[in-house]
Amino acid sequence: MSKLASLRPTKHAGREREGQWCVNVPKALSSTGKRQRLFFSSEREAKTECERIKTRRVNFGHSLSSLSPARIAEASACFQRLGQDAPGITLTAAVMGFLESHLARTASVTMSTLWDQFIATRSTASVPYKQKLISTSKRLVSLRGMIASDIKPKDIEEAIAGFPPSSKNAVLSYLRVALNYGLRTGVVKENPVDRVEFIKIVRDQTEVLPPKTVEKLLRDAMDNDLDLIPFLVLAFYAGIRPDGELQKVLWSDIDLKAQKHHVTIRSTVAKKRRKRWIDLSDNALAWLSEYRARGGCTDGRITPFSASTLRRKRRRNALVAGLAEWPQQGARHTWCSCWLAQHGDINGLVLQAGHESASIMFQHYYQAVTPEAAAAFWNIFPPVSEERRIVAFSA
Repeated sequence: MSKLASLRPTKHAGREREGQWCVNVPKALSSTGKRQRLFFSSEREAKTECERIKTRRVNFGHSLSSLSPARIAEASACFQRLGQDAPGITLTAAVMGFLESHLARTASVTMSTLWDQFIATRSTASVPYKQKLISTSKRLVSLRGMIASDIKPKDIEEAIAGFPPSSKNAVLSYLRVALNYGLRTGVVKENPVDRVEFIKIVRDQTEVLPPKTVEKLLRDAMDNDLDLIPFLVLAFYAGIRPDGELQKVLWSDIDLKAQKHHVTIRSTVAKKRRKRWIDLSDNALAWLSEYRARGGCTDGRITPFSASTLRRKRRRNALVAGLAEWPQQGARHTWCSCWLAQHGDINGLVLQAGHESASIMFQHYYQAVTPEAAAAFWNIFPPVSEERRIVAFSA
């Protein structure tokens, strides 16, 4: 024992290649946790190593004396656990890994706070979009009180387990952008939504409204809710996105006397932030003309309602026309399908619809309606008011 404690190099003849000077390192001071024999080519190098090991022994003694018996026992238990469950991992590496996770967690916030912070940054977003973000945050009740950095894919899957497939995808999309904001601000280290599988929804066909239903919607609005007419006409006969775009269109963006390009969708209005122009059909122009003849307002926004008022008006209008609920993007899908059936120009449709892919548009809207249905759709004209039917006769 005294020989090991002395840490003196010894010379071994016949080991010129590996080094003749040997240092015996005891198990307690070995970096491997096992007894070692180190060989050096010169006595000086061997003595230098001895001095380094002696220093380590002194330091170890000081460290050990500063630890209570309880801490020594705890460290021993940790080494044993690491040896069983994570062979090869040092106690230092385990502690550093825990500290990294702990510091990330303490720097994080609850998911409820993250939602509030993220929504506050969306000041320029449309009102419907912000309402969907708020609605999504409230629907994910089980996540609201959790620390954002603690949320795992399993937590998300459990939170959306009872949602319909299409609703699951929408919720996941909004949650993903909120957690991406958390990534940018350092609240979370990864986005768990990236490891959640979206539901693949296969629809048999594009949902469109039949011409008779479209006519009922327009006639009801003309007789009972005149201010709703511009919204319906531009949704059904210009394909402007009802959520986000149509609420920003102004009457100054419309020229009813033009030969074409009647509606200008400014880049600040367009979903894709690209300016585009839309040609209105003869019957669309007729509906807007009748709207103006009946005293409809043509100043300011086309849709001068709050989001909640618009929802209420559309719900009443839909029930009168026999619709239990509006198909998602039903007006836009109807216009795209009937436009392609009438014109047969997929590139022209892409430009006016503000889409990016001709192939996707063709896949969705080619033969989505029959030629007869398209013809009936473009032939829906407004009823002429009684005042306009009076014909003046000269004496």
